Amino acid sequence: MTRSNTAEIANGSCCFRALRVSTRQTVSAAANLLFRTGAEALLVLDENSLRVVGVFTPRDVVTAVALGLDPSQLTLDEFFRTAKERVGKEQTSECWLG
Repeated sequence: MTRSNTAEIANGSCCFRALRVSTRQTVSAAANLLFRTGAEALLVLDENSLRVVGVFTPRDVVTAVALGLDPSQLTLDEFFRTAKERVGKEQTSECWLG
C-alpha cells in the first residue's frame, strides 16, 4: 500500500488510532502489529481498491483461537469470511464491511 498506514478515527467524543493493513496479512501478524503498536484496531483494506473491508481488533484474535483456526496460516480475508459464516454477524462485536 502506498498511502500512510495510520489513520485517526473519530467517533463522537472519542478518537482512537488505527493502522491500515492488507487482507493478505495473517491473523498472527495482525495480532503482533496490534501488540507492538498499541493500536486499538486495524483497518483491513483490499489491496486493489484500497477500500476498507473490515475492522480487526483484539476480540478477533480471541474469536480465531476460539474457533480453532490457525492464526499463523489464516489471512485476514479468510478470517472475516470464516468467522462470519461460523459465528454470524449478530454474535460478534466487530463489523464486516461490504
